[in-house]
Amino acid sequence: MNNSKRIQYSSCLGQFALCLTLLFAGCTQQTQVSIPPPIPIRTIQPVAETKSVAELFPVTLQRDREANISFRVGGVIETINIRAGQWVKSGQLLATLQQTPYISNKTKAAAEFNKLQNAVQRNQELLKAGAISTATHQDTQDALASARAALNAAQYDEDSATIKAPFTGIVLTREAEKGETIAPGQRVFRIADQDSLVVAKAAIPAQIAQRLHIGDAAQIRVGFENKVLPASIRFVGALSDSRTATVTVELLVQQAAAIASGTVGSVEFLSKSDRKSSDNLLLPPEALLEAKDGVGYVYVLDAQNSTARRTPIKVLGFEGELLRISGLQKGIKVLTAGAGFVSEGQKVQEILP
Repeated sequence: MNNSKRIQYSSCLGQFALCLTLLFAGCTQQTQVSIPPPIPIRTIQPVAETKSVAELFPVTLQRDREANISFRVGGVIETINIRAGQWVKSGQLLATLQQTPYISNKTKAAAEFNKLQNAVQRNQELLKAGAISTATHQDTQDALASARAALNAAQYDEDSATIKAPFTGIVLTREAEKGETIAPGQRVFRIADQDSLVVAKAAIPAQIAQRLHIGDAAQIRVGFENKVLPASIRFVGALSDSRTATVTVELLVQQAAAIASGTVGSVEFLSKSDRKSSDNLLLPPEALLEAKDGVGYVYVLDAQNSTARRTPIKVLGFEGELLRISGLQKGIKVLTAGAGFVSEGQKVQEILP
C-alpha cells in the first residue's frame, strides 16, 4: 500500500470514528432528556381514629321501671298520706276515694243478685211441680248470671277506689291533694322501682346516631364533680325527630344505684378505635383519588424506591372534617398535594411542608 492510499484509509477511519462518537453522544443526550424528573409531592401519615375531641350530649338518668299511679275510677280523694320522696312497700295503701257511690252501687247489685238467686231456687221447685216452663226457668238463670256480673263489676269499682303500691320503691311525685276531684286515669303518684336498673336517655343528632350500635361503650358524667359512670347502649331509635333531627338513644348505666331519678348529666360515646377489633384511620379528604360503593383509592409512598403506588382502601365515612378509612397499614405515608399529577410507579420527591 502506497502512502496516498494509507492517508485515504486513515481519513476514512477518522471519519467513521467521528460518526460513532457523535452517534453515541446523541443517544446519550436523548436518553438523559427522556427521563422526567421526580414529581414533588407532600405526604401525610393517617392517624388512628381516636376520641381526640370529645362529643358530649345531655342525658337524663332514671329508673328503668317507673310507673304512673292513678285511680281507675273517678271521684273525690278522701285520704292521701304519702308524699314525694317517701319509700313505700309493695301493696302499701297510698290513697282512697270517697266510697259512698261505689258502696251504693255494690249494695244495689247485691240486692238484685240475691233476689234472682232466690227466684232460681223457687223456680227449681215449681219446675218439678210443672207450674212453670223450662224456658221461664232458663230466663231466670240468665238474669241471675247477668246480676252476678254486675255485682262483680260493682265490687271491682269499689276496690279501684283505692291505690296500692305496685312494687317497693320511692315516690317521685305527688300530683293530687285530699278533697280534690279527679278523673279516671289522672296521675296521682309517680313511683320508681329502686330494684330496677338505671337508664339514661339522650337525644343524639341523626348523623352521629348512625355510628352507634347496641353494646357500644359510653361514659356518663353527673354532678358538679363530674363523676364518671360506665354505660353501654341498649337501644338506638330508628326514627329521627323531624323538628330536631335527633334520634333517641337509651343506655344502661352501671354503678349508679345511689343516683336519684331525674338526674341530668352528659354522655360521651367512646369511639370505635377504643375497641381492639378496630383498625380505622383518619385521612384528609384531598388524599382520596376516587371512591365508589365504599371502595376508594389513594397513592402511597413506596419508601424503598421513592415511587407512588396506587392502593385500594375502604371508605367508612367522615369523622368531623377527616375521612374515616380502613385497609392501610399504620405508619404508611399517603400522597396529598401533587397526587393528582402522579401515575402508578412514577418517581416522586417528598418535600417538607
